[in-house]
Amino acid sequence: MVYELKTEQATTASTVSDDDKAWIEGKLIFRSMLFDDIAIALERNFGKKVVFNDSTLRNYRLTGSFENNTLPEILYYLSKTKSFQYTISDDEIIISR
Repeated sequence: MVYELKTEQATTASTVSDDDKAWIEGKLIFRSMLFDDIAIALERNFGKKVVFNDSTLRNYRLTGSFENNTLPEILYYLSKTKSFQYTISDDEIIISR
């Protein structure tokens, strides 16, 4: 079950059980996920606030699978699938065009 806060709608979706428990093993798996949702996972895993300088970037759909990668590595590889720039500071990740 997925609850979308913006629309206040709940939907069901099939999942891959290995993906669902990947976080337990230190893996991040994104399958055609909105960048906005990926940002939440990055915030949770790396303790940095994600700031989008261009709101259209939030709607990018990205795919990637990472295990024991650093934050710069993850952002580097994601930026190669859809073009965006990023800056990492002590407490923020700034995403821009």
